[in-house]
Parts: sequence; C-alpha cells; structure tokens
Amino acid sequence: MDHCYILLMIFPPPQVIFGLLFLSIAVVLIWDIRYNPFGEDEDGI
Repeated sequence: MDHCYILLMIFPPPQVIFGLLFLSIAVVLIWDIRYNPFGEDEDGI
C-alpha cells in the first residue's frame, strides 16, 4: 500500500499533469494580456 502511494506521488496521473500544464498556460496568457496589452509598445512575436 505504501509503495503504491509513493509511486503515485512520483508519477502523478496524466489528468494532474495536463491540468497543471493547462493552468500554467492560462495563467501566463492572462498575465501577458493584463500587464502587456498585445505588446502595443513593442513589436513582439
């Protein structure tokens, strides 16, 4: 039982990985739009 729990901590299920990935991307996009509105002062990519 303990070994399974440790394995879950080291290798989280795909749902957790994708959830964190999606959350981080969303935060970056929101942060970029709020504090650098479409890069009006610089060309950007």
